[in-house]
Amino acid sequence: MTSTTPLRDAKAPAATLPRALIQPLYTVTEASRILQIPSSTLAGWARGYDFVNTHGTHVVGSPLVTDFGRAKRHEPTLPFVGLAEAAFLAAVRSTGVPMQRIRPALQRLKQEMGLDHALANQTLFTDGAELLINLPGSEDDEKALRNLVVARNNQGVFVPVIEGFLRHISYGPSGYAEALTLPQYGRAAVTVDPRIAFGMPFLSSNGIQVDAILDRFDAGESVGEIADDFEISRAVVENLIRASLKVAA
Repeated sequence: MTSTTPLRDAKAPAATLPRALIQPLYTVTEASRILQIPSSTLAGWARGYDFVNTHGTHVVGSPLVTDFGRAKRHEPTLPFVGLAEAAFLAAVRSTGVPMQRIRPALQRLKQEMGLDHALANQTLFTDGAELLINLPGSEDDEKALRNLVVARNNQGVFVPVIEGFLRHISYGPSGYAEALTLPQYGRAAVTVDPRIAFGMPFLSSNGIQVDAILDRFDAGESVGEIADDFEISRAVVENLIRASLKVAA
């Protein structure tokens, strides 16, 4: 399928984000632990990089994730919108899309559409090779989500939407991600919402912070004791512990 609609004609969402989405909540270390991304990788995405590699080549990369710069030690610099951007970027990278395609795509979305924080915007998808943006169309068109354009070069494509990742995102009226469900916890549904628990992961069923449960386990309490005290199943506690052990490893 070929689209003839120029990217610059697509309507960009409002640039103003709710305060909850742009308030610094996380250090890079905290955000990397929440998303299970190496902290060095997330630091490069958030702050860019500039170095000379072993071949003597000067390598420069601009930031891709919203971060408010270096602060005093242990002070948060990453807002929720940055966390959402990093989550989507990790999903895109896992499909094999190289940074050489991601950076110019984001630059083009910003320059031609004025689309800031594109990685956290609900119109952005990927087919495993390019970053794609959903063009405006009829709301009644069941195939509207497939009317996609390659953001890097405006080439029309026809691909399935990556629904797996989108199932973990809740978008608000602003058009930007306002909550994330973290898939690594399995059936122990865990949510990150900047308006709840200071943006820290919590059980979707009852609002209990994940760290509160893990702290009890680290203190030597049994799975059964923790499950009884918090009135949750042993399976939920075990899933939380299992996921946390993966991060520690």
